[in-house]
Amino acid sequence: MTSKSDGITFATKKDVRLWASHRRESVNRQDCWRAGQKLALTVQNSICSKADPDSLPFTLLQQSQRRKPKLQEQTKLYCQKKSTHHLTVAGFLPMPGEIDLRPAMDLFLRLGASVIVPRLGKDGRGLAWGAYAEGEIIHRSTLSHLPDDPSGGILSAQKLSQADLIFVPSFAIDQAGYRIGRGAGWYDRALTYASPSAILAGVVWPEEFLGKGESLPQSIPQSIPHDSWDIALTAALLPDKWVWLGSGI
Repeated sequence: MTSKSDGITFATKKDVRLWASHRRESVNRQDCWRAGQKLALTVQNSICSKADPDSLPFTLLQQSQRRKPKLQEQTKLYCQKKSTHHLTVAGFLPMPGEIDLRPAMDLFLRLGASVIVPRLGKDGRGLAWGAYAEGEIIHRSTLSHLPDDPSGGILSAQKLSQADLIFVPSFAIDQAGYRIGRGAGWYDRALTYASPSAILAGVVWPEEFLGKGESLPQSIPQSIPHDSWDIALTAALLPDKWVWLGSGI
């Protein structure tokens, strides 16, 4: 079964990607920065409100029983941390139309966490990471379809295995945790190195979170086509809220 939105028929991942790309054409850099600031506040509230059922630490502890027993102790230790020191966060540098994650990454740095971001290199084929520093000078990509690179040293793909929290740029996310990316498969390959206990949080605009958004037109599909190799996300992060998804934590 297919469905339509703004004249686009959703039968494949490519269809959803085209729809999202079209709607992002009207989003300017200032919109992305403001959304990023709002998102950072959402993240801050989630970190600090440890007694809130919707907070990041509380949800980790609550949902740990759904995971394998060997992960429960590690999850509890994470929740008992008094701060985000020794936490490793994987973020990303924004491309046009994406919510700017830098305010949230700056927040984690100020709280003592380590932050890494993708480092694709000049040809976009590199599967590596680089350390992110607040206010650093970054290497600007000369290609419109590639993000900027961090200026620090190159970290291997295996570095992602140390990340406790991984932010994943997405064009759309459904309730089951499946996402649409840019189509190059970079995160499909990168996430194979992620720890089983890591939180995978897809970052999207409210209109791109499919399934329960009251503001979404009925014509937009409730689920995203996915393949056997697709890794379901743990959560969707919108500018104003976390949404824990079907895959749990």
